[in-house]
Amino acid sequence: HYTSAMIEAVLTDTDARAGKCMHLLIEEPYVTIVVRNNKSLEFTNTFYYQTPEDLLYFSLFVMEQLELPAAFTPVSYTHLT
Repeated sequence: HYTSAMIEAVLTDTDARAGKCMHLLIEEPYVTIVVRNNKSLEFTNTFYYQTPEDLLYFSLFVMEQLELPAAFTPVSYTHLT
């Protein structure tokens, strides 16, 4: 499982933009979502998904719960197979 390494990489990224951003680690059939606020971990969770629509649903659900504006929140992803 790569969650710990992902959290560490997200929090220590020296090129990271200020503010909140979302990172997705896609490891079929799971997606781990990490939200960083500046250099602090704000959220992390792993979800089981079956379709691309599930990925979109979970991403938007987390944004809604954390009150992140979907149109302005930077999102990055890594897909591991």
